Amino acid sequence: MYILHVTYEVKEGKCEAFLKELAALGVAEKSLAEDGCVDYTYYLPVAGGNTLFLSEVWESREAQAAHTKTAHFQALAGIKDLYVEKTAIVRFDKAVLSD
Repeated sequence: MYILHVTYEVKEGKCEAFLKELAALGVAEKSLAEDGCVDYTYYLPVAGGNTLFLSEVWESREAQAAHTKTAHFQALAGIKDLYVEKTAIVRFDKAVLSD
């Protein structure tokens, strides 16, 4: 498994608009439909704020690399400047999921 934890620091007051744009683009649904995508889930912090967390789980690094070439990934990249201050990514290569 190849896992990415993506943390978006969203611009002040832009989190709701960013979430609506992600939904309109169908980023999560289209990503989940890709070959090799095990999970693609956005999370909001309980305390609110301007952080959005994304957990991506892929069968392989290659499957995730193919994801970066899709139209919906490119659309997300195209809107990030409007909504996101910075992005941090933590990668877990060859991760093992257990019960």
